[in-house]
Amino acid sequence: LRAGQVYSLDLNDYVFDVETSDRDIVWSFQGNSAIQVDINSSNIATFTTPSNAVTETITFTADDTDGSASSDNVNVQVIVNNELVLSDIPDLILRAGQVYSLDLNDYVFDVETSDRDIVWSFQGNSAIQVNINSSNIATFTAPAQAVREVVVFTADDTDGSTSSDNVNVQVTVNQPPKWINNISRASLQEDFGMVIHVNDLSNLVSDPDNDTITFSVVQESNSEVDCEVSGDNLLLHSVTDWNGETSCVIRANDGKWVEDVRFSIIVNPVNDAPVMQNILNQRATEGRLFSYQVTCLDVDGDVLTYSDDTALFDISQTGAIAFTPVLADQGVYSITVTCDDGVLFSSDTFTLSVDSVSRAPQVKSEELVAYIGRTFTYKVNATDLNNDLLTFFDDSNLFDIDVNTGVIVFNPNAEHLGRHKFIVTVSDGVFDVETEFPLLVLFYSPSHCSDGLDNDNDGLIDYPADPGCESPDDNNEFSIINNVESGVKIVKIRSFGYDYNTVLAGDYLMLSVTLENVIDEDIEMLTIGAILPEIGIKERLAVVDIDAGDRKTVKAYLHIPADITSGDYYLGVYASTDDLKRTKYVPLRVI
Repeated sequence: LRAGQVYSLDLNDYVFDVETSDRDIVWSFQGNSAIQVDINSSNIATFTTPSNAVTETITFTADDTDGSASSDNVNVQVIVNNELVLSDIPDLILRAGQVYSLDLNDYVFDVETSDRDIVWSFQGNSAIQVNINSSNIATFTAPAQAVREVVVFTADDTDGSTSSDNVNVQVTVNQPPKWINNISRASLQEDFGMVIHVNDLSNLVSDPDNDTITFSVVQESNSEVDCEVSGDNLLLHSVTDWNGETSCVIRANDGKWVEDVRFSIIVNPVNDAPVMQNILNQRATEGRLFSYQVTCLDVDGDVLTYSDDTALFDISQTGAIAFTPVLADQGVYSITVTCDDGVLFSSDTFTLSVDSVSRAPQVKSEELVAYIGRTFTYKVNATDLNNDLLTFFDDSNLFDIDVNTGVIVFNPNAEHLGRHKFIVTVSDGVFDVETEFPLLVLFYSPSHCSDGLDNDNDGLIDYPADPGCESPDDNNEFSIINNVESGVKIVKIRSFGYDYNTVLAGDYLMLSVTLENVIDEDIEMLTIGAILPEIGIKERLAVVDIDAGDRKTVKAYLHIPADITSGDYYLGVYASTDDLKRTKYVPLRVI
């Protein structure tokens, strides 16, 4: 340092403790007198030099929280301007016959004189040859025999300032270690993990002086293969996805001399599975082009193929997804996309929500009949292709429709006799649809199957006692006993596809048909079938036998063509033999 200089040093840069952080290390110092030293709370040491030249050795000590301590001496030299400063030139140990060079410029400092203008000289050597060239490189040539000499180097600047330093040079006849066997080439598979390549390196080295040999890695490409010496063992660690040829240099050190050996490492490639980047959940809209690029990476550069598990689209072989949704596509889909390198694959599953364009609800008007003195119940037939939540309102003073279900319930009286009209408004939150309904209120006149009379003279009265009645509202009470053709009743039909009584075009509709044999004889070879007259479908579903008085449920699947127009249809289910045939229709919606 120069006289009067203030200099700061971060002591944290010179300490390492696994268990104690830098801020918890306690620093102290001793040995200074003329040079002022201060250590602040951040472990910054500040040196303040006096105005005169002085040299002091200051000992710094670091203590951790576990009681461990370590010290280091710092030689601080204070110079006045124009003074040449020569730092300690290290002592040398040379082998007999060795030639060694030392750059003297590294050990001199002069404020006003450049390195090239410093004049160096030496004395004290005899057996050891010393030469200093014009660049101030000192070359030592050791003799063949062991010898120890003190060589004094002196540096002079252009202002007449001079400084000297003694260098102890020892020439030894100690022999370096020798590699008697090379380290064999390593041949490994990509991503091999860790292998012990050599169990005991000392078996490959000899030392004429029987010195203790230590081993270390002095050259490697640890971005390819990481070489490690643990004791006398040579370990190799793989680097993920790397393959190729590299090498490491291992050094044998007897404490004085070193000897290096290089060995090669070949890492053979293996097929790595492709890696697909995470696909975020997506949203598409009916009538608008949806596009998304799937990214899949393969470190081996293999050609990748892409596939998906959805009928909405077909992913391209570049990983591009592109399609325009239609109304029937609305919904939420869980889709898995896979990329394949021919051997291994990677997949990712994401959710695609397809929104439909908002459409007005559809409301079906019907001619309604209510009877005085009997509870009238009717549910407005309203659908929404967007599956929006519907609300219902009316303009009638006869009743108040249920706003959430669309159910109308009221009890007409004599004042209501006659014809009425009312408007039901159905709202999906965007569209309001008004539909007019005609309503006829009559005095109650019961049907044959609920009038308390034996209209068909079979000794059985009304539903359900009379099997000739299909319901209390059935006005066609007939005698099963006298009418074998009507001996089979289709009691119940249930259909389910996408939802109850709803099926997707191109999908299968599950039918459950319950039949009853209401006569006193067995019916054999009864054919059960389904018809959709509007689109020309007639398909036999099953052939069954029904014992007298028994019920039987038949379950079957009916395929709905993919090219059918979406809409409302009537599905007929028939039961027939050579002697009888019954058909019953139920509503069916195709979407």
